[in-house]
Amino acid sequence: SRNLARWLIGRLIAMAFVGITTTIAFHLLGVPMALALGVLAGLVTFIEYAGAVLSGIPPVLIALAQSPAQAFWVLVLFTALHVVEGYVLTPLLARATVSLPPAITLACQVLLGALAGPLGLTLSTPLLVVGVCAAQSFRRNASEDQPERRQAWSVIGVHSRAEPAASQREQYGQ
Repeated sequence: SRNLARWLIGRLIAMAFVGITTTIAFHLLGVPMALALGVLAGLVTFIEYAGAVLSGIPPVLIALAQSPAQAFWVLVLFTALHVVEGYVLTPLLARATVSLPPAITLACQVLLGALAGPLGLTLSTPLLVVGVCAAQSFRRNASEDQPERRQAWSVIGVHSRAEPAASQREQYGQ
């Protein structure tokens, strides 16, 4: 579906953000192989949350070989960068690319993280995107003579791109 492609584009943007900012930050901190570590961090960011941990191990170990202080700053920087990516950038991209409100994305992450642990947290956003795509498809196929069903879907934020939400219709006087 088009929404899944948009979600993938959003993930690629997040990956590029992490890769570029990590490379620059590691270079400024004097970490050896900053470019390779930045590329690794960007690529592994595709795996939400678990990718941050997996890609954080090599730079911390390499920095530790330089000095414990440098390893500490790499860990602080890496943590801060992935907090921004996971809790700010990814929800905003999900909202912009797939029309997912950030609050719903974060609520899904908390719920699935609590229910299924790290696996639930990792799979929460992709499962949410698939669920919203399925709901939008179902809603599009709902018949015109059932406005109460359409209104129920709109309450939870699921509306097709072809038809604006009620608030958007009111805003534009439709």
